[in-house]
Amino acid sequence: MSGRSELCKILAPMVKGKVISMTNIAETVRKSLGTEDEPFEGDVPNDKVEEAVLAEVAADRSRGDRFNYIFNGFTHKKASEFLDFANGQFGNCAYWINCQCDAKVIEERYKKKNEMDELPEEVTGELADQAKAAEAQCKEIEALT
Repeated sequence: MSGRSELCKILAPMVKGKVISMTNIAETVRKSLGTEDEPFEGDVPNDKVEEAVLAEVAADRSRGDRFNYIFNGFTHKKASEFLDFANGQFGNCAYWINCQCDAKVIEERYKKKNEMDELPEEVTGELADQAKAAEAQCKEIEALT
């Protein structure tokens, strides 16, 4: 709820960019790992998500399309794992944009998106946990760059 997806939509046409959502790709991979009778449960292995990302980039290149790839988040547990993948495949990242906003703004966006008047206590805790994780990732990235 920080505005990352909106920023990606705005930025992409400015830099001939293509937005890659590893979360969306992971969901597509999840469907391919399961069956109609037994859907895949648990975390989708990052190597499978990475393979799907690389296949998408290869398909773009085979059509002659050249993009600046904009990653809208990642599925890795640690930012360093994502950067190892991205830098290893595409060269060092040109930019890292950290989207942050006030907790109250995030709560309002969440309520609007989910058509709620009040946030359940567990959602408030979950959003706080996500904010802490995002802050830790930012510190990890700053240390690496």
